[in-house]
Amino acid sequence: MAAEYDSVQWHAGRSEMLRDKVRFAGVQELGWTVIPIVVDDVRRHPARLCKRIRGHLNRSSLAS
Repeated sequence: MAAEYDSVQWHAGRSEMLRDKVRFAGVQELGWTVIPIVVDDVRRHPARLCKRIRGHLNRSSLAS
């Protein structure tokens, strides 16, 4: 499992978006769960972000 912080600047443009989608697909093929995080998650809704991460971790431990 991984958390990934995304910014608008990082995805600004077609080639950047395509690069990221290819990389993300590769991570999924390895069986990883990726939790996307954006600036509002961190700055405005940290409790909701923690709850979302906790939910993923709980589901992951139940699947083991």
